[in-house]
Amino acid sequence: TINGKSYSLEEIRNDLDLQMDAIKQFWLSGYKSGKITEPADLYIYNFFPVAAGKPDDFVLQAKGLSATTVAKSNPGFNKKLGKPTSSPLTVGDLKKYYRQTGMV
Repeated sequence: TINGKSYSLEEIRNDLDLQMDAIKQFWLSGYKSGKITEPADLYIYNFFPVAAGKPDDFVLQAKGLSATTVAKSNPGFNKKLGKPTSSPLTVGDLKKYYRQTGMV
């Protein structure tokens, strides 16, 4: 559910227009809520929405999803940053990764 509209996998699976509408609504939601204010925020919002707009020391984790699990499931970030793959990722780490890879 994005901005009050629900999307099911079955209805959007083969409907590119509906997929694009869902993506647009998702991004607009982040923009309107102030979570997307710069390019790095858009990447963060796509990767881990709850982390968007948070301070650089915010650790990527959620209820039932430990920081270690997030890091180990996404080893490319820490590898590029020269850190052990199980090191918790922060918003600052993501921004640093995006700068190092030329994404922002």
